[in-house]
Amino acid sequence: MTIRQFKLIESQGIGSIPSTGTITMNGTPVFEGTFLNNGTLNELVANGSVYVDNALAINNYIMVPMTMTVTSGEIWVTLFQWNYAQVKNPIYSDEQWAIVTNPESTAAHRLAIYEIVAVPPLTDADKIMLLTTGPDDAASRNTIINTHGLTTYVQDSTQFGYGLDPEVCDCNRTNVLVNGVEPPGANTNQGIPISTGDVFTATFMVFASNLRPNI
Repeated sequence: MTIRQFKLIESQGIGSIPSTGTITMNGTPVFEGTFLNNGTLNELVANGSVYVDNALAINNYIMVPMTMTVTSGEIWVTLFQWNYAQVKNPIYSDEQWAIVTNPESTAAHRLAIYEIVAVPPLTDADKIMLLTTGPDDAASRNTIINTHGLTTYVQDSTQFGYGLDPEVCDCNRTNVLVNGVEPPGANTNQGIPISTGDVFTATFMVFASNLRPNI
């Protein structure tokens, strides 16, 4: 179990209309009060925390059911950001990271960088394995990369993001209903207007906080 932090981003800047409400996740109340927004597009309107069981992860995601009730005003709700977003591995300088992630770099180019930054240092056997390129040795190469902290991305508990990968900026929501009815744009990332008395429910696919890093 980990405590996951979330941020609710209001997508249409309509929050200049004063609004209040509640948010429940996994059956636990996680927010009650005023949705803070000054009418600015993509403004943070609520944040909080919820316990998430990493053991429930399927394909690196955890399904989190959410219910939001607006008790006054109106907001357009779509996007939740979660902490433990993936960020560039800080062991690499910008120049090193560019080489390691460049698909045109050879195994020897990458190994030259790995030898500089690996912790603990690579053994001779590790170096020989990292020079291989065939699919049969891929699992062994990945194990070495993970063991020595050489992944291109790492998870940062202080950073927030929408999706599994830094390049994927969506919140992966499903089963979206407003007052029990599927609204237009339900299973997209479009803003959905929620007015006084409305109940918004959805299931969000949240990346696990123990996610295996990208290679």
